[in-house]
Amino acid sequence: TARSGKRVWSSVTIALNIIYFRADTIMLAIFKTQETVGIYGAGYKVLEVLIAFPAMFAGLLMPLITRAYADGDHERFTATLQKGFDFLAMVALPMVAGTFMLAHPLMRLIAGSGFELSGSVLRILIFATGSIFFGVLFGNTVVAIGRQRKAIPLYAVVAIGSLVGYGLLIPRYSVWAAAGVTVATELTITIGSFLIVWSATKIRLSLRQFGKTFISAVIMVAVMWVFRGWNLFLTATLGAVTYLAALLAVGGLNRAMIRDAMQLR
Repeated sequence: TARSGKRVWSSVTIALNIIYFRADTIMLAIFKTQETVGIYGAGYKVLEVLIAFPAMFAGLLMPLITRAYADGDHERFTATLQKGFDFLAMVALPMVAGTFMLAHPLMRLIAGSGFELSGSVLRILIFATGSIFFGVLFGNTVVAIGRQRKAIPLYAVVAIGSLVGYGLLIPRYSVWAAAGVTVATELTITIGSFLIVWSATKIRLSLRQFGKTFISAVIMVAVMWVFRGWNLFLTATLGAVTYLAALLAVGGLNRAMIRDAMQLR
């Protein structure tokens, strides 16, 4: 049946997803010491915690996207996906920028004084985290529009490519290779998932809100850089306040957007 077929394709996708998502840690354990695995793993834990948010948000959005597509309402489908994309950008961009600025003191706080190198690893992995925010949205949309089968080649190529990349580069470049290939992998998944959605729906997403969010995040980084000598909590608070103020100033945040986010169910 069609339903059982969908379950099969979903199972294959999940299996391939697990392969590329865990291959970095497995390869590090094979080629490097447990200390190296621990340093990488400490930074990776931050990624695992942060990506819980887009998974939850996309899960809330998915029924709305599915319903709009099933009803043939392209305008509502586009509007819903656009709002989801804009909202995730508002969270992901300052998260990436702020974590990049505060990675070292953040890892000292989380893991202790022996894990300073984890801060440098986190500075790379946070870009993979930001990509996952959007990858989850487009990946769920692929499922919502019934194109899981189209995603199988993408996940297969990524799984094989990541294994090859980790295997070739980790022995020489250690955690830097693991983090770098992870970023490339997540970017490929995000772009590939979007292209699958685009090929099926010809959807056009506006980058206007994304641009406002980006500008606000840049302003936040500039202020955090000036006051980088402050402690972690003060710098993080200043960055958050600066980002929200900049977002309001450029017209990137209004009551309608907040209401739309609150009404997702």
